[in-house]
Amino acid sequence: MSRGDEGFRLSIAHLTFLHTAAEGTTSELEKVMKADAGWPSIVDARGKSALFYAAQTDNLKNCQLLVKKGASWSAFDHLGDTPMHWAAHGGAVKVIKHLLSDASLSHDHMGRKMFLIKDKDGVTPMHIAAKRSSAKILKMFADAVAGDDIFKLARDLKDRSPLHYAATYASIECVQLILDEDKLGLPVDQKDAFGLTPLMIAAGENFAQSVEIVRLLVARKPSSISASNKNGQSALHLAVAANNLRVIDTLLELMPKIVESCDNEFRTPLHYAAEAGHVEAVDKLLKAGSRNTMKDHFQVTPAHYAAQHSKKALQKLLQHAKVSEV
Repeated sequence: MSRGDEGFRLSIAHLTFLHTAAEGTTSELEKVMKADAGWPSIVDARGKSALFYAAQTDNLKNCQLLVKKGASWSAFDHLGDTPMHWAAHGGAVKVIKHLLSDASLSHDHMGRKMFLIKDKDGVTPMHIAAKRSSAKILKMFADAVAGDDIFKLARDLKDRSPLHYAATYASIECVQLILDEDKLGLPVDQKDAFGLTPLMIAAGENFAQSVEIVRLLVARKPSSISASNKNGQSALHLAVAANNLRVIDTLLELMPKIVESCDNEFRTPLHYAAEAGHVEAVDKLLKAGSRNTMKDHFQVTPAHYAAQHSKKALQKLLQHAKVSEV
């Protein structure tokens, strides 16, 4: 059963073996392996061997036994992930500490540090630690950085850094750690392939902690709040699109003039709110000074969009227009 086999089914015995590698004791694993010395090379449909399972569950003793029997820390599953990728997924502190403590284990045969090896999407274990809010593991990786160009090496195929990942999943502790680790060299306003900064990504998410992420990032570099992506959208455009009311309040508080920011089609955040029918957002933007007479590239005002998509938003805009006339 090779790594390249597709569509195969593992037997009950093989599944039991993989489960034992992950959850069982070393003596239980040794007992199971006596049935077939080749079992450490058995993989599931994704290409994960027993070592991947043991690494993910932080079963260090079983990992060491499997390596002794021929398993490799440098192995890849079908998506290009290594056992360290899966250890990062599982928050496996003991396994990762073990790997980082030994130079012969922390580097692959090409001399690359294992926590900077990319899978087929360009994702490193460092990205995964940031995504999983594993600040302890991320700190271990940061401590292992020694002159590495993290800005260059820790970028996935969308040009996203671990800071983008931490911001996306609203990991306050990981964002703070990355900002405080100068040797990582990750810019606060680094843009991905779509022109998105970590701040924009956080603004466009609806996690309860997103507002704290926004404050952390803006505090580190206030000018980043006015940046725009490849579509010309500001963080406020994205917050309005996500109807993230707390972030909308925060952005308007930190930079009031952002209320009149325009995307590449000259649409303001108010255009977005009106079209989506986000009535509370419409109200907040109007109170912040957004003009409901602003026309976009197609000569369309927020009221026009509201008339097409949201009666309540239209009523709010018309009500504000009447008050303004008084």
